[in-house]
Amino acid sequence: MNDSIPSLQPRQILNGIHPRKVAIQGYEGSFHHMATQQYFGGDPLQLLPADNFRQLVELVESGKADCALMAIENSLAGSIAHNYTLLLESELIATGEVYLPIHQHLMVWPGVRLEEIEEVHSHPMALAQCGKFLRQHPHLRLVETEDTALSARRIAEGKLKKVAAIGPEIAAWHYGLEIIREHVEDNAENFTRFLVLHRKAEVLLPEQAGKVSVCFTLPHKVGSLHKLLGELAGLGANLTKIQSMPIVGKPWEYFFFTDFTLGNSIGWRQCLEAVRPLTGTMEVIGVFAEGKAKTRPAPRDKTIKTASRLDGIKEYFFAKKLREIAEMESRGRKVINLGIGSPDLPPPAAVTEKLVQSSRQNHAHRYQPYRGIPGLRTAMSSWYRRHFGVELDPATEVLPLIGSKEGIFHIAMTFLEKGDEALVPNPGYPSYRAATRLAGATAVEYLLSEENNWLPDLETLEKQDLSRVKLMWVNYPHMPTGAVASPAFFEKLIAFAKRHGILLVNDNPYAFILNEQPCSLLSAGGSEGICLELNSLSKSHNMAGWRVGMLAGAPVLIDQVVRFKSNVDSGQFLAVQEAAIEALKAGPDWYRELNAVYSLRKTAAMALLEQLGCRPAKQQAGMFIWARVPNRWKDSFEMSEALLQAAGVFLTPGGIFGSQGKDWIRISLCSPVEDFELASEKIAHSQTPLNPSQPL
Repeated sequence: MNDSIPSLQPRQILNGIHPRKVAIQGYEGSFHHMATQQYFGGDPLQLLPADNFRQLVELVESGKADCALMAIENSLAGSIAHNYTLLLESELIATGEVYLPIHQHLMVWPGVRLEEIEEVHSHPMALAQCGKFLRQHPHLRLVETEDTALSARRIAEGKLKKVAAIGPEIAAWHYGLEIIREHVEDNAENFTRFLVLHRKAEVLLPEQAGKVSVCFTLPHKVGSLHKLLGELAGLGANLTKIQSMPIVGKPWEYFFFTDFTLGNSIGWRQCLEAVRPLTGTMEVIGVFAEGKAKTRPAPRDKTIKTASRLDGIKEYFFAKKLREIAEMESRGRKVINLGIGSPDLPPPAAVTEKLVQSSRQNHAHRYQPYRGIPGLRTAMSSWYRRHFGVELDPATEVLPLIGSKEGIFHIAMTFLEKGDEALVPNPGYPSYRAATRLAGATAVEYLLSEENNWLPDLETLEKQDLSRVKLMWVNYPHMPTGAVASPAFFEKLIAFAKRHGILLVNDNPYAFILNEQPCSLLSAGGSEGICLELNSLSKSHNMAGWRVGMLAGAPVLIDQVVRFKSNVDSGQFLAVQEAAIEALKAGPDWYRELNAVYSLRKTAAMALLEQLGCRPAKQQAGMFIWARVPNRWKDSFEMSEALLQAAGVFLTPGGIFGSQGKDWIRISLCSPVEDFELASEKIAHSQTPLNPSQPL
C-alpha cells in the first residue's frame, strides 16, 4: 500500500473519451453488462468477459481492456471484501461508480409454460434472492451455476424446454428468451454498486470531485478514529461508507475503507492533506462523480380506479332508491311509488303511429345529422313561436338533444372549466351541481326560500364576489318547489347576468303542466347572446323514455355546444325525431286534456298531504306538490323513510335537492288517482306507528 496522495502528472484526460474495450466479470447478459450500459450509455463497446475478478483486473493492467466495471458492494449482502484487496494490490483507480437495481426475472425458451419447467438454473446469490417465489413452486429443482447470464445462454444454445433461468432482463433480450414471470426477487430495493476502473498511469484526476474513496490505517491510540472522522466532518466531508478489514499478517490491525462526498468549499486533495497526519498510511482508491441509485418505480396498482372528477359525485338518489324499492317488492312487499316524476300516460296516438311508420323506412337506421334533421328543428322553432312568442332560426338557434339532461352536461362541459364558478339553486335539480363539478368548476349555491317565493335573491347575490362566476343555472317553473317566474322577473335576472358577464341557463321542462301562463326566458327582453334555454318533451308530451329535448339560444352559443356534442353522440334515431315532429304539432286540446288528468291527481295528492299533516307551498306549477314536513318529524328524510318502511309508500325527501329542502317533502303526480287513495289507506291502516313518540 502506497503512503501517498496522487499528484498531478501529464496523463490522459478521460473527460469526453470513452473506452472501446471494457472488461466485465461474467458473460454478456449479466448484471455487469447492464451496469456497463447504464454508465456508458449507447456508445459502441467491446465487452471482454472475465471468469473472475482477478482476471478482470489483469485485463485492464495488461492493456487488453481500456477499463473495467467491478462490483464492490450489494445493499443486501454487503461489501465484496476480496475486491477491496484486489484494488489495493492493483495499479487501477476508480473513476466512476454505478448503482444498479437488481431485478430478477424467470426466463425460458419461447413458448414454454411455467408448469412445463422442471429445473431453475442461476447463480447461488440470485437463487437466494428469489426464495419466496421458488418456495411457491416446490416442484422446481434448483441448480446452481457460476453466472446468471451463462444459465440463460445454455438454455438458448440447447433450446432447453424443461429448464428456466433466473437473471436480469438483458439476459433474456440478449439470448432471445421469454420472460414468463417478472420481478421474482424477494426485495425490490436491492442494489449493487459497481466501480469503473482505469489504469492509474493514464488518469488525470480532477481537482474537484463529488466523491472520494480512500483506504487508510490508524495508529493504535485511543480515539484515533474519532479524531480523524471529526476532522473530516469539520472540513465538510459527508461520510457515505466506512468499513474495516483485517490486515493480512498483522493480527488486530485493520484497513479502513471510507467513501465521502465534498461540497465545493474545499478540494479533495486539500481535505486529504489536512487529515494525513492523523493516519498511519493512506491510499486513494478513487475520485469520481457521485453515482445515484435509481429506485424501482412502485408497482402499478392494478386496481381499476375511477377518475378524480368523480370524487364527491354520488350515485343519483333515485337510482339507489329504485333498487331498494325493487328489493322490497321482490320480497312480496307492495310499494306505492309517489316520488318519481316519470309520466305514466302515453303520448298522443299519432306520435307512436309515426314512430312505427318511420322505423319501417330502410334509410331510418342510418346515422343522423349532429344538429338533428331540419324538419325537427323547424318543428321546435314553430312550437316556441306558438307557445312562447319566441322567434328562433331553425338552422342556427335550435339544437335537438337526446333529452335535456344531456344538454345540462353538454353546456357545463362546453363553458365551464377548473377555476370557474357556477351558481346553482338550493333546493334544485341535483344534476346542475353534478355537471358543474364534472366539468371541473366549483358549484356556488344560491339559496331559495318560501319567503322569497323560491326565486333568487338578486340583492343578496349582488353583494357576493361574482368575479369567477361564468354560468347560472335557473329552472322555472321550478323543480321541486313548483315556483313560477314572471316575465318581469326574467328581465331582472337577465340584467343581473349582463352586469356580471354570466351565462344564464334556464331549464324549462315543466312549462305546460298545471301552468296557466307558460313562459320562456328567451321571451324576456335582452336575452340575446347571454341566455340559453333547455326544454323537453318528457313532461309536456309524456315522452320521458323517448329522450327528446332541445336547446335554444344565440347561434354563437349553440355552435359551441355543437362542438362538444358532436364528439359525444352520433345523432338520434330518425324515427324518434320524426315522431317528435308529430308530437310538437299537438294543439291546445292535448295540453287541456293532459292538465285535466293532473288536476284530478293534484286534488288526491293534496288530500294525502293533509292526512300526513303536510302544508303545501303556494302557487305551484308542474307535476309535483311541494309541502312542508310537520314539526313532529326531524326532517324529510326521516318522514320519507318511515312512510316507506311502515306503510310501503314512497315520497321524495326534499333534502336530496339541497339543505333548503330538508324540511319539505315532494309528491309526484305521475300516478293514477287510485294510487293516492291506496296510499292513504295503507298509511291509515299501517300496523307500525309512523312516529311512535307523536302519532299522526
